[in-house]
Amino acid sequence: MAIANDFMVAWQKQDMSTISDILAPDFLFAGPHGVVPKATTLKALSHCALGTFTLEDFQMRRTSSDSAVLIYKIHRDLECGGKKDLEDTLNTDAFIRRNGKWSIIVTTEGILPGH
Repeated sequence: MAIANDFMVAWQKQDMSTISDILAPDFLFAGPHGVVPKATTLKALSHCALGTFTLEDFQMRRTSSDSAVLIYKIHRDLECGGKKDLEDTLNTDAFIRRNGKWSIIVTTEGILPGH
């Protein structure tokens, strides 16, 4: 949960170095517009201004000693390309531990109904 929050705080600050460090080298993002690799994700995030956000309804499952899945809701005040995006999302982050360091290897995002 701390890593998900650290990611969002880094995004607010447009700290792409920290975000890059949180994401595994072979990271993939799957969302409403398809599946994209880490470099494309970083570029997209750098073009969006994140305002306030809340993370809630966390559910975590440890899948092995070196992997876990975190499911949670995000409410965010976001602007991308001059357009406001106030949609709430349901995110799933898959974490992997390599050389003692936890990273996000896959994130999926879906828009919650009614938003």
